[in-house]
Amino acid sequence: MKNLKDYLNETEDIKYDSQINEDAMTFAIGVLAFPSIVALLAWGNSLFLYGYSSFLINVTNKIIKMWRSINRKFRNIGKDDLEEAIERMKNDPAVKQQIAKTEKAKKLYEEELKEVYEAISNKDFDKARIELSKVSDKISENPDVHKVVITEIVKSLKQPPIYIQSPGNSTYQAIKKVLNIKIARASAEATKSGLADKLSSENEEDKTEE
Repeated sequence: MKNLKDYLNETEDIKYDSQINEDAMTFAIGVLAFPSIVALLAWGNSLFLYGYSSFLINVTNKIIKMWRSINRKFRNIGKDDLEEAIERMKNDPAVKQQIAKTEKAKKLYEEELKEVYEAISNKDFDKARIELSKVSDKISENPDVHKVVITEIVKSLKQPPIYIQSPGNSTYQAIKKVLNIKIARASAEATKSGLADKLSSENEEDKTEE
């Protein structure tokens, strides 16, 4: 049986699903303030790179099955396909650019967000939320700061945010707690779409080679 907290979380997620009326990619771009789909996908892929070691080591058949459900084209993906996709992400100039931008933003707000970073590093996401609420609205509501916070959570938990169904994985839940459900959903959409795009590109290349 689910406890009350789990039930309320799931209810919130399901309710929010019905409130997203626009295209998911357009939604994610708007929430995270990216200039283009290409930039959003590159950033989503960067989250995989920040957490890829643990993610790949601990990848399970259940997770792979969930990713297969994204698109019928990916019915046969496995761990090797994920490893290859992530290797390609490493060499993608757009992904490297997004990583550099995020790291630059992290340093820019280091003084104001020092306590937030520390709490995230310690996996104390309740404290991270409290510390973030103490900084000015100009900083706490800045999309660049949101990206930094998301990235730090990914580094701490060593896995990208995944939301296929409620309650999402631990990274998704942490982002939802520290920031909000809207941003958590947008970051999960970015990682999902980024990986789907990479896998799709690989499938096209394989067909060309054949």
